This record gives sequence, structure tokens and C-alpha cells, in this order.
Amino acid sequence: MLLWEDRYVGLWADGNRSKIEIRKVRRHRFLVTFLRNNQPVNRPWMDDMPSTNMHAQYIEDTLDGSDFVVELSGSDGNYSLHLHYEEFDYFLPKNGEIISTAISGPEHGDKDIMEECSSRFLCHDHFHRIQ
Repeated sequence: MLLWEDRYVGLWADGNRSKIEIRKVRRHRFLVTFLRNNQPVNRPWMDDMPSTNMHAQYIEDTLDGSDFVVELSGSDGNYSLHLHYEEFDYFLPKNGEIISTAISGPEHGDKDIMEECSSRFLCHDHFHRIQ
């Protein structure tokens, strides 16, 4: 049986210049690589670590809804990229799977880091499965 979280696994592109590769490590645990112009994105708030093999977790919550969370600042930083999978895009009925993105951080976190995360990882176009 295909778990909902398994639908995220694969290679996704936004048709512009960004790609996301998602690999499952074990149940609810993933490694995510984010590329822009086919290159990893540096994270200055983490000594310029590249956006390769970032830890991610699929959180199942029947009350609040499930969430796919990618750690942008390590396990202690609380800056995250959220991925939202949808099965059908009405604009592309033949290739209907999409992923949209959102960014989150601590309520009283560093505004500069939040702006850096948004400018580097937030995509305004949907990602479509390419593999």
C-alpha cells in the first residue's frame, strides 16, 4: 500500500529554475536536495552549507493536518521549508501532481535569516513531478 508520504518521493521542478529531489530514508524521514540553476543553494546562516541532503520529516496529524517539513537551519534553528503535495493541478490535467512551498521560523526569530530563507527557498510557482 502506498503511504501518502511516499507521494513526495521523486524529482520535482518548478519550470523556472528550481528543483527539489526527495529521497525516503525510512518511515516519516527523508533527505531533500534543493537546487537552483542546477546548483545547491548556500545557507549563510549555517556557514554556507549547501542545500543537499537536508533532513526532512513527514508529520501525520489527524487534527491539524499533515506536514512535510524540511530543516533549513539544522535541528535547533527552527527555520523550515514546508512542502504541500496535491494530486491534481487543474491547469495541467495530464501531469497533475504538484508541490507548493511555504517557509516558517520562530515567532521571535532573526528577521534577516527569515528573509534569507524566503529569498532562497520560497518558490512562487508549483513544482511538478519530472521523475
